[in-house]
Amino acid sequence: MENSKFYNTVIKGDYCIGCGICATVEDSPIVMELDSYGKIVPKIKDSFINEKVEAEIEAICPFSNEGPNEDELGQELFGKTNNYVDKLGYIDSTFAGYVIENNYRESGSSGGFGSWIVNYLLQERLVDAVVHIGSRKPTEGDSRVFEYKVSRTLEEVMDGAKSKYYPIEMSGIVKHIAENPGNYVLVGIPCFIKSIRLLARKNAVINERIKFTVGLVCGHLKSKGFAEMLGWQVGISPDRLTDIDFRTKLDGYGANQYGITATEELNNKKISKTSGPVNEMYGTNWGLGFFKYKACDYCDDVTAETADITIGDAWLPQYVSDYQGTNIIIVRNPKFLTILQTAQEIELIHIESLTADDTILSQSSGLFHRREGLEYRLFKKDRKGDWRPKKRVEPRRVLPKKIEKVQDLRMLLAEKSHIAFLNAKEQGDFKVFTEQMGPLVNSYYKLYKKSFLTRVKQKVGRILKNGLNG
Repeated sequence: MENSKFYNTVIKGDYCIGCGICATVEDSPIVMELDSYGKIVPKIKDSFINEKVEAEIEAICPFSNEGPNEDELGQELFGKTNNYVDKLGYIDSTFAGYVIENNYRESGSSGGFGSWIVNYLLQERLVDAVVHIGSRKPTEGDSRVFEYKVSRTLEEVMDGAKSKYYPIEMSGIVKHIAENPGNYVLVGIPCFIKSIRLLARKNAVINERIKFTVGLVCGHLKSKGFAEMLGWQVGISPDRLTDIDFRTKLDGYGANQYGITATEELNNKKISKTSGPVNEMYGTNWGLGFFKYKACDYCDDVTAETADITIGDAWLPQYVSDYQGTNIIIVRNPKFLTILQTAQEIELIHIESLTADDTILSQSSGLFHRREGLEYRLFKKDRKGDWRPKKRVEPRRVLPKKIEKVQDLRMLLAEKSHIAFLNAKEQGDFKVFTEQMGPLVNSYYKLYKKSFLTRVKQKVGRILKNGLNG
């Protein structure tokens, strides 16, 4: 593999997100496997990649430097009719809202739009099938509890409701689409949607059959360890976990104070255990980045900018107090605007216009990490002379020193969490994980608290100064 550019950059550099698109190329030597840390990673089944196959793989990998970026793809797809907004892509319109019809909102992570929109496409026969994440029964050889599935009924669609913070890959489902004629809608996180768009540019069958894409706002992708960590805290050890609901709505709490429900099977009987608010559980602070893929720290797309429509959480003050949840909706394909307007008129849904600025504000933390934070991470890579993917931001060192240290700690926390959790599983003791992560976690919270207090003091100082000058 010494002469393979793809291997020596994306794979060896650990920039693979595990989407599996590389394994769909004809004669590809790559297969996707679950590693010991619970990440889906590429394995080379042959020692040689011929130049033609390698070029085809690089052209569709979302983290290689050979294909168009999100801006270029967005312009191809939506640029003729839509306006470009930084961080959102080429957009038609933006909304906040929730589903009124049936129990979509109650069954969803937030406002229920993820499941509702794909089921609407099914009901109206705009598609024949939905490609999304659904449950799977773990086996001795494959302990995963979720995978990509094809749904053709409402019941099957609802099995895939709610967010899944879990590793998945698409090689099998892409093969299914290629071998089974029909019109499909595919649901995915930003980098997965990008890889499908890149594949569709090269593969006429995929381009024809995937009629729509629904993007999900993404903080970062987690390894299998995240689900196992949560289950362990409610009394279900990693080897017994058979299912998990990452977003159990809790009556009396805000939309951002959801719980989790983990499930095991004993004597052919399902036993489920629900937590309190996740912010009271260890390791659930998204900023810590436990179990994060390295590739996520080198991605600049939070809002699935190449998707026809994007669904996310409306993390804004006017919405978070409602525990039932509210979505942000970013429309790029005008067909979806028509769908939303029609559904609003007959009171199937409730939507209200949201400015692009407020839409961005609803994801401010994630966007800061993937833009300003990414500039710093790129700077560090370039200073070391390491290869890294080209991004839409330039390498810069403009962050305050304390924020730089926060960024450094986040990378260390993500890397260490995989190792520490494997150690805990091998020893059968969750305490091993918390003890090994403790020093880094304590350093992070001390630093983050200082950084926050510094910003507050600076803001108060500016207010006092302006007041005195006034």
